[in-house]
Amino acid sequence: MIDGLRKTGIDVLGDVPWGAHLCQLYQEKDDLMEVLVPYLMAGLENNEYCVWVTSEPLTHDEAREVARDAIPAFEEYAQRGQIEIVPHTDWYLKGGCFDPEAVAVSWTNKLGQALDRGYDGLRVTGNVCWVGEGTWSDFARYEEAVNASMGQARLIALCSYPLHRCGASRVVDVINNHRCALVKRDGGWVIAESYGFRATEDRLRLAHSREVHLRHQLEQEVRARVDFARALAHELKTPLTPVLAAGSALASVLEEGPLSDLARSVVRGASKLNNRIDDLLDVVKSETGALQLDYAKTDVLRLLRRIVAEMRPLALIQGKTLVADLPSALPPTWADEARLKQVLLNLLGNAFRFAPSNGTVVLRAGQMDSRVVIEVQDDGPGIPTEQQPSLFRSYRELTGDARPWGGLALGLALCKALVELHGGQVWVESQEGRGSTFGFSIPVRASPGGEGGAESRRKLWPSPGHQVTKEGHSRLTRTRTRLASKM
Repeated sequence: MIDGLRKTGIDVLGDVPWGAHLCQLYQEKDDLMEVLVPYLMAGLENNEYCVWVTSEPLTHDEAREVARDAIPAFEEYAQRGQIEIVPHTDWYLKGGCFDPEAVAVSWTNKLGQALDRGYDGLRVTGNVCWVGEGTWSDFARYEEAVNASMGQARLIALCSYPLHRCGASRVVDVINNHRCALVKRDGGWVIAESYGFRATEDRLRLAHSREVHLRHQLEQEVRARVDFARALAHELKTPLTPVLAAGSALASVLEEGPLSDLARSVVRGASKLNNRIDDLLDVVKSETGALQLDYAKTDVLRLLRRIVAEMRPLALIQGKTLVADLPSALPPTWADEARLKQVLLNLLGNAFRFAPSNGTVVLRAGQMDSRVVIEVQDDGPGIPTEQQPSLFRSYRELTGDARPWGGLALGLALCKALVELHGGQVWVESQEGRGSTFGFSIPVRASPGGEGGAESRRKLWPSPGHQVTKEGHSRLTRTRTRLASKM
């Protein structure tokens, strides 16, 4: 049985999906049982809860006797409560009349009970021989509504209609209101399908075929994009490697002076270009789902302190101050330490770039519930409001004089991708003339993908890469207040 399909037990039908609404047009009692017995047996054998609503030509007691004789281990199924045999008066005609809404609610409740008890779904069959002239229109509308609402519900229904009670117009109603109808012809069962269902299935098959084709095309394009990025990185790095090696060698042997300064400048420029190439490759990998994390138990506080020690000399050289506003303790978490460092260095590098001479950059961290929250704040010129929604998008260049971002913004796009791979979120808060704060949170996990992961997917801050709304601003402010109280 293909995954997602259920055995009907009826050879001509084979397997059907959940939500199948079927019917049988029968003439004799034997015809009725020829279909119902294997249908119910298949449900019982495949962990489905079964309900049989009886009517003429079988009474409730006769139906139970037939089932006991024809279905192996029937009594065992009945004793553990996997099958109910109910007279139509107790199901369709409760209170003495047919109430379509009440019957529909009863089926919904029965399905919920079946799932709660651990069954795969609900299999039902009902004989509608009881439907007369006065109730046919109401019942046909009920069947139409059921047919439209079953969808992907874990329910399969087989309705049995006696041919001697159905004229030509009723047969049309029956076929139109079901996925297909079983009709006996020349001693065997054949399938009669409604045109509406057949046309819908044809459209679905065509749509599925197109989807498979498009998915295949997309996968090929993704592979081609990654392959191109790797080839490009290789082509760029190949001539860069000897430049780095030669520059480093010259810088180490030359005496202090203009030439050694020039050699070090070459090394810095080549190293920066090398890092940009790596960022480009990582961004392409993140966009195509090929970027992966190397999880390990990580001491986030120690990582932050180490980064501060590395970056303070750079800040002094630039005439700027790096302030570490860190708590006395942070919980360890499973994360990719190298990738977290990459995110932090990128955010700090941007902050140093845009902070003014004698400016201050603040690295702030703390814990909020089951998350570690980290922010980098500068006192630079700020970012125009209209440019903030696109900050974390790759392959874009911001315009305007307020803050000369320029470039392709690969660093911020990569930060966003790496944080989200950890199950976290990124955000920005900025006002022109008042500096900017970039922050992110990651869940505290006791193991890779462990506790904290599901909760981290809830949006506590605005969507990554979008401007902070008033609600998000106040939420972020409250977060900072709580962090400050913990430090």
